[in-house]
Amino acid sequence: MQRGLTTTDPKNWFKNARVNNPDALEVIWQPLYDSIVVPSDGSNALRLFQNPIGQNNKTIADTNMELGGQIPKGQSFKCTGIEVLLLPAGAIYDAEVPTVSNDMQAFYGGGALRLQIGSKDFTTQAPLLRFPPSVRQGGYAAVSTTATTITQSIDYSSACGREFTIVDLLLESSQNFNVTLLEVPSLPSGQDAMVFVTLNGYLARNQQ
Repeated sequence: MQRGLTTTDPKNWFKNARVNNPDALEVIWQPLYDSIVVPSDGSNALRLFQNPIGQNNKTIADTNMELGGQIPKGQSFKCTGIEVLLLPAGAIYDAEVPTVSNDMQAFYGGGALRLQIGSKDFTTQAPLLRFPPSVRQGGYAAVSTTATTITQSIDYSSACGREFTIVDLLLESSQNFNVTLLEVPSLPSGQDAMVFVTLNGYLARNQQ
């Protein structure tokens, strides 16, 4: 017997040495997310999930895609819902509250979202408020006086609600897909913003 081989059957040499076990899967809750700049003057189409970490200066804070537009080999993803989170530009101070609210209203009150797998559309819905984030943003305002600066809690417009539900949709490895935001409205503030799109769901991968 050669060194390192624990069986005399050559058919099992490579099977026993595998790092991944193709006969067993582990499933974890791991949403996929991606982000893109929303131009202040709007856009006809913003395509997401195409640039992985390391491409176009993207980091884990921007996306968790390992490949552009597809799930890595040995993995699959069951999508359960979609969320869209807008992050307006700039700090949120007392004077900025109306500006942030206007941008939120314009963005979520218009546009549409399309999920495409391969060459087929699987959902197209409008407006973008149909895809609210499940977490609500907060903020604060700095109110100045001649003697001191007081920080107080404020409230401003934001989108929040139940996710847009996807039923029985599995993304296989190496299958191309994308999410596109269509007819995105211009932002009244005149400033670019950032939008995150999250595909909620379960990731299945070969067990190690």
